[in-house]
Amino acid sequence: MEPPTRSTVLPAIRTRVERNGRILIPAALRRQLGLVPGKDVTLEARDGVLTVTTPEAALAGLRALVSGKVPKGVSLVDDLLAYRRADRKRG
Repeated sequence: MEPPTRSTVLPAIRTRVERNGRILIPAALRRQLGLVPGKDVTLEARDGVLTVTTPEAALAGLRALVSGKVPKGVSLVDDLLAYRRADRKRG
C-alpha cells in the first residue's frame, strides 16, 4: 500500500479526548500531514470545527491568496526594495 500524500483524502477517523485533554492523532493522519514529534502546528476552532494547520500548509495558503492578486511579471520584493530605497532618499 502506497503511503498517503498531502492530496490524499482519508476517511474520517473517530478518536476520543482523553482525561487530560489530549487527543490522539492517528498515524495515517500524522503521516499525511507530515507531523513528527516537536513539529509546530496551529489549532483553530470555528463553528464547532477544529482545524490543525502545519506551517507549510499555512504558507501555501498565503501564497495562493497572494498569487491571485499580483499581476504576472510583478515582483513584490523588487517593488518593496524600490519603495524602501526611495523612502531612504527622502530621509
